[in-house]
Amino acid sequence: MKKRKIEGWLFDVDELGPVVALWVYDTGGKLHRLTHEFSPVVYAGGEREELKRLSTDLWRRGFITGGRWEARREFWTGEEVEVLQLNVSDSSNLPRLREVAGTLDQTISFYNLDIPTAQYYLYLTGLFPTCRLECVADEWGNVIEIAATNSAYDLHHELPALSVLRMRGEKMQPLSARSRILVEWNNATSVFHLAGGGGVINAFNELIERADPDLILSERGDTLLFPALLSLAGRERVDLHLDRDRVKTQRKIETEGRSYMSYGKVIYKGPNYPLFGRWHIDRKNSFAFHETQLEGLLEMARLAKTPVQRAARRSPGTAMTSLEIERAVKDGILVPWRKSEPERYKTALQLLTVDKGGLTFQPKVGAFEGVAEIDYASMYPSLMVTRNISPETVLCSCCDNQVVPEAGYNICTKRRGLIPLTLAPLVERRRQLKELMRGAGDERARAVYDARRTAIKWMLVSCFGYMGFRNAKFGRIEAHEAVTAFGRETLLSAKDIAEERGFRMLHALTDSLWISKAGTTEEELRALCGAITAETQVEMSLEGVYRWIVFLSSKVKEGRPVPNRYFGVFSDGALKTRGLAHRRRDTPLYVKEVQEEMLAILAEARTLDDLRERQRAALELLELRIAELERGEVDIKRLIVEQVLSRDIEDYAVETRTALAARKLRDAGIPVHPGESVGYVIADAKAKDKARRVTIGGDGEELRYDVEEYVKRLRDAGKEVSPFTGRQ
Repeated sequence: MKKRKIEGWLFDVDELGPVVALWVYDTGGKLHRLTHEFSPVVYAGGEREELKRLSTDLWRRGFITGGRWEARREFWTGEEVEVLQLNVSDSSNLPRLREVAGTLDQTISFYNLDIPTAQYYLYLTGLFPTCRLECVADEWGNVIEIAATNSAYDLHHELPALSVLRMRGEKMQPLSARSRILVEWNNATSVFHLAGGGGVINAFNELIERADPDLILSERGDTLLFPALLSLAGRERVDLHLDRDRVKTQRKIETEGRSYMSYGKVIYKGPNYPLFGRWHIDRKNSFAFHETQLEGLLEMARLAKTPVQRAARRSPGTAMTSLEIERAVKDGILVPWRKSEPERYKTALQLLTVDKGGLTFQPKVGAFEGVAEIDYASMYPSLMVTRNISPETVLCSCCDNQVVPEAGYNICTKRRGLIPLTLAPLVERRRQLKELMRGAGDERARAVYDARRTAIKWMLVSCFGYMGFRNAKFGRIEAHEAVTAFGRETLLSAKDIAEERGFRMLHALTDSLWISKAGTTEEELRALCGAITAETQVEMSLEGVYRWIVFLSSKVKEGRPVPNRYFGVFSDGALKTRGLAHRRRDTPLYVKEVQEEMLAILAEARTLDDLRERQRAALELLELRIAELERGEVDIKRLIVEQVLSRDIEDYAVETRTALAARKLRDAGIPVHPGESVGYVIADAKAKDKARRVTIGGDGEELRYDVEEYVKRLRDAGKEVSPFTGRQ
């Protein structure tokens, strides 16, 4: 048997029944498709005789190739237990195996049963997306040996050169003779009219073959473009060649995704159309790509050992869970299939005591000079690491202490929790990336480091949230409560230390403080941060010193403070805003732009007296923009209001503008789902005929906007950034 050695990097991994397909670029730039035998293992715990009967039944049905008794650690107790290891014959049998397990879970506990096969393979081999590797394969491309030659935690990753093809659609909803897809590649744009029949598919296939992209970056590829192409190919009985894999994939055409509730918000996830041998990322169907671009997405995929296309279509919480599962697998900890740890009973008084969330000190409304903002770095994750907070360590049965403030919960001192073990390297990595970003010599390098740091930030944030999620694999509400309890204590400690050193606290919010002191220096502020870090064991850093900052009052009641509505300019001229109109997704683009123009004028002020002067110029600009609105000179596309549909259209008891727009879209043949964003222009806010109140730009609709309504919105946005108008 001939052997060949390949050195290169891992592009992608797919599951193919009894094997996984690996796509590997060698150092010369040639792409290899390899296969590696892989049989996932699952575990079952229970009475020996019952497990023997289960094993015999599964073997007869061809679900497993065999099994053996193994000792593994149970997650909650940390004790070794005897379980039956079941070697799954083919990963495609896992869904049917889960059906069997669902009928037996009253008497048998199953573990490691729902780990995605590609991720499981990466955990056990130590490979990860874009890793450098060495591989020995036979002449047919079967892997004999394979190993990564670098670590996912290496700070300096060079992104391999990728060929990218971009796709977008025009007039795609509803599909009509005018629908077309635009494909950009090699500095040229090709247009494919969907009314062209099978010839369109053939031309598209030719372009894909010629371009041979590593990445197809689309706008609504999952929800519109690929379903439309596949439907056309099906009608014309022509094959659509999207994949690099020589194995032909039959795709079920899906146009409907799913809506779900998360943290009080309705979220819509579209259908998925991943490819084999190349990546497809839908910019509109990927939170990770939207927030962190490709560099951040790859950071998340590498650390979580999750194929890139899966990481793109899942939440940061899913990536964080993958990290936790990998740690459990490597440490021999059984990964529960179905969570069985209930929340402990609490009295109403206990709930009032522990279920408080983060601590907030309301700001002093007004404008201030020389205010410093100091922040705990990754406070909640750091607390989980330093206080050993994990679902299995909080309220353990072996330690008698009451270390959690207010709640009085005990935390295990005899073993390190799974969550702290997983988080510690992430917290350190985020700190290192922040240092690299600050020291980077050019803007491009800073942007890359910032994207990677932001990806980790979202993973860390989600870890805290998932810990309180009732269905989280490694979740427990008491651990969630312990984190917030320590968080409140930690913020109070920072406040006390600052005030002992003569600082006045103007505002505090969860992990940040805004403080002032006449004549203070940056050196004194850094010394304060060092003292707080030493006392609390959580890093406190100086975010910056404001030339001036304005804490805004409530829109509902003048003078009432609001925790997260402010704007200010740091000493280096950087502007920071929170809670303003230009940061809201439902603010029309024109209103956002005008408010940002006003802020740019104000940001030039170095003192509050200067701010008063520049406010006049900002208000003059506002009047000019209002005059543009009143003369009808604003492009109607810049006045679109985008709001999220919070429920099914028929469930709206009141016909809001969002509901009216959604109904118009549906009637025009454009499906909308709870969690999707609906765009409309306010045409006549007070029209008796409610259908005339909004327009969506459909065929035959008069394109107009309600001048009075938009002038009001613009004035409200201007008032937000006019701190001395009717305030002082």
